[in-house]
Amino acid sequence: MNKLYTILLLTIACLNKTDANGGQKLRVYFIGNSYTQTNNMPQMIADIASSMGDTLVFEDHTPGGWKLKDHWNPPQDPCVSKIKTGNWDYIVLQEQSQLPALGQLGPSHPTYIYAGQFTKLIRDSAKCTMPMFYMTWGYKNGDPTNCPGLQYMCTYESMDSVIRMRYMELADSFDAVVSPVGAVRRYIRQNYPGIELYQADGSHPEVAGTYAAACCFYTALFKKDPLLITFNSTLPTIDASNIKIAAKTVVYDSLVKWGLNIADLSAAFEYTSSGTTVTFTNKSSSKAQTFSWNFGDGNTSIAKDPVHTYSTKGDYTVTLTTYDTNGCNRTVSKNVNLLTSTVEGVASTGFTISPNPAIESIIIQPNQQSVGFKIRITSIDGQVKYTAPANGPVKVDLSLFSSGMYYVILYNYTGIRHYGKFIKQ
Repeated sequence: MNKLYTILLLTIACLNKTDANGGQKLRVYFIGNSYTQTNNMPQMIADIASSMGDTLVFEDHTPGGWKLKDHWNPPQDPCVSKIKTGNWDYIVLQEQSQLPALGQLGPSHPTYIYAGQFTKLIRDSAKCTMPMFYMTWGYKNGDPTNCPGLQYMCTYESMDSVIRMRYMELADSFDAVVSPVGAVRRYIRQNYPGIELYQADGSHPEVAGTYAAACCFYTALFKKDPLLITFNSTLPTIDASNIKIAAKTVVYDSLVKWGLNIADLSAAFEYTSSGTTVTFTNKSSSKAQTFSWNFGDGNTSIAKDPVHTYSTKGDYTVTLTTYDTNGCNRTVSKNVNLLTSTVEGVASTGFTISPNPAIESIIIQPNQQSVGFKIRITSIDGQVKYTAPANGPVKVDLSLFSSGMYYVILYNYTGIRHYGKFIKQ
């Protein structure tokens, strides 16, 4: 077994870059009401993105109870002028919580009318901005105000089903994408009923409900596996972990279902390495038609899945930019860290890991002052499993780690790096 581990050590080069120059940066404008405003959901998405090495720049306009119709009222409402700047990757549209489910959705329905006006304005203002509908949810015990006049509003399940159907109809009608928050919440209700998603009014989100929405939005916007998120807000680790599982199952594993990997342009890639040769696998959306790679050593490529050999080992920031047929683009960067080709190259003198092997958790203890350092854990195939500041000893919960070997790096941005490994039994 030790021989196998030695072989694996000789070929690993799998660390994503998380500093300000890495990851992705997206600009998003949120139009909605208290469902977006409660617990400051956009900021929670930004915090999640930061934990993943990405950047969300956002603005929002979310007065309580407002409908899309209320936002279409310049100069009292700033949304129209904000959209006209065209300086957005996405504009999120959230309707009042009950309105999409009231009556038949069609050309005379107010949600349909103003969703159409907003999506047209978005596309007239900037061809590269994608409208994204915020799929909301059924009330915890149905909507007594509109029951029994509308029987499907009488229970959570039927109200939620109609709301989901209406948001999917809007996306289909206006060639937009969906952030399926309601679908994530339903998965949580069905599989983790101990997680309280609702405030006492049975409508607005508790912190767990906002976190579920934020994980859903992060996955929809950045197209990354939410299981790798390290920001848990104020939630217990187990609740945050289960919410991330819901976001992965509903969103990340089904991007096409919500239009997120077809109508939407994204840039993403994975890689493996052997020595100084790195094989890149393009994971961008199907809307991406042409590709521009910068390997960080002065070499470039326009191949979809290039193979590149570096002249020397070291750290290289690799950037992929994708383009669609309209010339719109998305960019993502990762750090390729080619380790030395000796076992000693990953023997850490900068920290200790205990216990090792481990079952439930490990403690990573830096051997020196660690202010300004970060910790990153990757699997042997380069999947990033954990990131965190290294301000003293760090306890890592391994409940979501499968059995096997993992690699640890303690690093800062001045070039100091320490490497280690542990085994999860």
